[in-house]
Amino acid sequence: VLAPALPRTRRSRFVVMGGCWSFREQRPAVPGTACEKSLRLQPVSLASMLDGSCEPNSEKMCYPSAAQAPAHLGFACRRGLKAECWAQNQDSWCAQLVPHNFTALGVFDGHGHTGHIVSDLVKRALMTEVAASLRPRNADQEMIVRRSYNNLQHALRSNPRFGASLSGTTATVVVHDVQRQSLLVSHVGDSKAVLLSRKKNGFMAQELTQDHRPEMIRERLRIARLGGDVVFDGRCHRVVKPGVPSALNMSRSLGDVEAHELCGVSSDPDVQVRAVRPQDAALLLASDGVWDVMSPQEAADILSRFPPNQAMKAARELADTAVARWLVLTDGTEADDVTVLLTWLSSPSSCADSDASTQSDISPISTGSGSAA
Repeated sequence: VLAPALPRTRRSRFVVMGGCWSFREQRPAVPGTACEKSLRLQPVSLASMLDGSCEPNSEKMCYPSAAQAPAHLGFACRRGLKAECWAQNQDSWCAQLVPHNFTALGVFDGHGHTGHIVSDLVKRALMTEVAASLRPRNADQEMIVRRSYNNLQHALRSNPRFGASLSGTTATVVVHDVQRQSLLVSHVGDSKAVLLSRKKNGFMAQELTQDHRPEMIRERLRIARLGGDVVFDGRCHRVVKPGVPSALNMSRSLGDVEAHELCGVSSDPDVQVRAVRPQDAALLLASDGVWDVMSPQEAADILSRFPPNQAMKAARELADTAVARWLVLTDGTEADDVTVLLTWLSSPSSCADSDASTQSDISPISTGSGSAA
């Protein structure tokens, strides 16, 4: 695991604690630029949230980013072009890499006035909890993950200072168990996870998640049963109820306390475990700033032009393409926040062997090279 400019003992402790590095861009996105900033995170447990000892913190600290990442991990997080000049980048992402053990990836797309705080907070708490589901090998992983999402929703509801009454976030987390060669996929909302499999002359995209949309039959039935309604506003379907100020275009999320309590929005994630096949090459997670302007197969076609040791370049190319499409579609007036997280499913040692020429500036720690982001 890699960490910038930290003593070796501190970095080793960082690995054991399962902390993470996260990178977010603070300036408006311009195609062709790469301007990420990083945030040093301390692990946050659900217990510390529930007992009130953890305060939300959206302070950002700047470190070099791209040079710290291993060649098989790529990321880009672009602030969109928004009418409100004060609007922040509400996307967040994390990657925890423990060589020869597991890789955990997460993308969180906030919404509402304090969505950036909620997405940061959820990122801090949920990633550690979901990754911990791998430790007791005989436990029911799906049950542990479900409980983590719902406990986190309880924490957000019980602590008004977290600002989640009318703000919330999507959450998509995928854990690659390197030893078992399996993927543990969980999500609420519409930040997709896509598996890229090798085919002749490129990649084939397979969606690992299905967006939680209010118009889906199972979602609409639950919403109606719990007192909400689904309406079409001319652009998309939304969850509404007279007297409730929220109007979400998704049927599951974390936060959004009033919509959960009064309109039937749910925090219960879809969870699945699937095997990694020999032809499965890479894992892509992205916010809807990507998926609103391109299909998963279009994204796969863009990424297929890059070799495994250029994951960073590939992720930034995909993000820049999404931003450019937003600007074309809106005549340069609007672009959503765009987050791309890409990793190859090869073991860290395999990537190091194939990418030796690109790894000279990355000093490995412990048993292999990696990055926590």
